[in-house]
Amino acid sequence: MPNSARYLQTSSDLLAAVDEYRTSWQDISPMISKPVVKQAQTIRDMVHSATLYISCRLCQFDSRLFDSCYATAERPPSDEIVCLPILRFTNAKVHRMTGSPQLHGILLALVPAVAMADSEETNDVKGEEAIDCYRRVGYFWARVEVSKVVEMLGETQTIGLI
Repeated sequence: MPNSARYLQTSSDLLAAVDEYRTSWQDISPMISKPVVKQAQTIRDMVHSATLYISCRLCQFDSRLFDSCYATAERPPSDEIVCLPILRFTNAKVHRMTGSPQLHGILLALVPAVAMADSEETNDVKGEEAIDCYRRVGYFWARVEVSKVVEMLGETQTIGLI
C-alpha cells in the first residue's frame, strides 16, 4: 500500500491543493502594454477577424534558452521565430528549488506588413504607418534566469497579432 501522505485522499484534499496552487502566485508583471483591438470583420455583433496591436519587446528564439510547445502544424524555421514575453511571475509552490521569477510568452512568425488606419483608439500609432504583424505559432517559457532574457530583448515597438 502506498504511503498515504504522498497522495490526495479525498476531493477536499484535492480542492485544498488546487486552492493553495492558485493563490501562490507572486509578483505578476505583464511584459506587454497598450493593447488596441481593430476589428476587420464583424457579423451579427460577433468578431470574426481582428488584429490586436500591442507595445512590447521581442527577442529572437533560441532553443538553448527557451523550452517551447508548437501550436500549429506548420513549424517555421527557428531563425524566423521571435519570442513575445507576456508575463513574468514568481510561484514558490511550483518552482520550489529556486523561487526565481519565470518568464512565459508566445512564439510568433512574421506575416506581411499591414497598414494601421488612423484611429482615436491608437494613441501611439497614427496615420497609415506600416506595422509588423505576426501570427502565433506556439508557446515558450524561459529555462534561464529572466535577467538573461531581458538583456536580449529589443527596443519597445508596436506590433500586430492576427
